[in-house]
Amino acid sequence: MQPTTQRLAVATVVLAEDSHPTAEMVFGATREILPSVSQATVYNTLNRFVEAGLLVPVDVPGRATRFDPRVDHHHHLYDVDSGELMDLDPDDLSVTLSDEALQAYDVERVRIRVDVRRRD
Repeated sequence: MQPTTQRLAVATVVLAEDSHPTAEMVFGATREILPSVSQATVYNTLNRFVEAGLLVPVDVPGRATRFDPRVDHHHHLYDVDSGELMDLDPDDLSVTLSDEALQAYDVERVRIRVDVRRRD
């Protein structure tokens, strides 16, 4: 992938952050750096970064896809009230899958999103 001015601006926004922005958030922040960048360029660049393994898309039901620059194995904790998406290390979560459910499969990857609400 060639490092164009537009791609470098998007990378500055999305890869340097420890957040999970939406494409629209990345577009807004990128326009502050490079006012001439188009929405299509930002969206296409995000997709290219996903294809290149630089970002991981995180789907949140009823909300826009978020983009995670942390590509190592981890999970997510999603606050359904605030919309905050947080990283959750695999060591902080214990999950048991029955052998019967996995007999016909080789597990390649497990991604878990835990949806939570704060207690009053």
